[in-house]
Amino acid sequence: MQLITLSLLLTLAANALSFWLGKKNPAKASLLSAGLMSLILIAPILLLLPKWQVSIASDNVDNLHSLAPHSISILPFLSVWALGLIILLMRHIKQWRTLSHWLTQATPGDEPKWQLILARCSKQLDITNPPSLVFSTQVSSPIVTGPLKPTILLPTHARTWDPATLEMVLLHEMSHIKRHDLWITQIAQITCILHWMNPLIWILKKRLRHQTEFAVDASVIARGADAKSYINALCNVAESISNNKSLPVPALAMADQASLKNRVHRLLNNQKAPSSLLVISLLALSVCSTFALSIIRPQQSLPNPTNQSDANHHSAQEIQWRHTANPFPAD
Repeated sequence: MQLITLSLLLTLAANALSFWLGKKNPAKASLLSAGLMSLILIAPILLLLPKWQVSIASDNVDNLHSLAPHSISILPFLSVWALGLIILLMRHIKQWRTLSHWLTQATPGDEPKWQLILARCSKQLDITNPPSLVFSTQVSSPIVTGPLKPTILLPTHARTWDPATLEMVLLHEMSHIKRHDLWITQIAQITCILHWMNPLIWILKKRLRHQTEFAVDASVIARGADAKSYINALCNVAESISNNKSLPVPALAMADQASLKNRVHRLLNNQKAPSSLLVISLLALSVCSTFALSIIRPQQSLPNPTNQSDANHHSAQEIQWRHTANPFPAD
């Protein structure tokens, strides 16, 4: 039950912080959300740390007994949690197999013109090992997948795109690789699988995914890409995926229509981002709070009933009279 309480408290705080910072600048908020997601993932391990007992005095013994936790069998809860865990793991494995099948059926984009653009984007992003580039009939939007061996999948109609649009697309997908977003996505998915009964974790994951796209947009523009050309590429790709089926979780798509309007608005307005010190401070505060929740345990200590009773119910003069009174008045 401690794990459930810790999970709910962490996700509640994480969603509040992520939402608040996301209003200021979602690009910066992606780092905070990713850090909080990682913290929630390791929360069960933190509960195994040695506990620090803190004494808390109580004046009412009956209240302590009434507040004591009742013995509850957690076996039914564990059974339901394990069943959901198995189902989600099987679904995740199936999605990886789907992506693997897509990559097997894809056509390599090894033509000189594609490789030239790929090399130019790699140089602009300071990527020493460029990802593989393939064309697939299974996707209608550019996606990137493969944390260990990154691969960019482009739809077959991308061969008709003009070089400027294709360059913006590759810059976007390769920025995901540069920022290690594929690993962040996997951490978020594993966290959701382990804490699947907590609805707040799924909300945080969705918010993180949107914030990641904002962060990539800002990264591409910061690397010298033209904002208007980039926005045009975003809109062109979004139009092509109006009827696209949902993508497997291990992949990241370029144009998320749910956040496209906000992304374009932020790119056009170029709003000032909050200081990175704020993000680091919030993360540090979250880490310290999590450790405190994990290791501090209250230890209720009862005061001396005799002394406490005398101090609470008798004045100093009455106590003096009691001490000087003759215990044997008949004598």
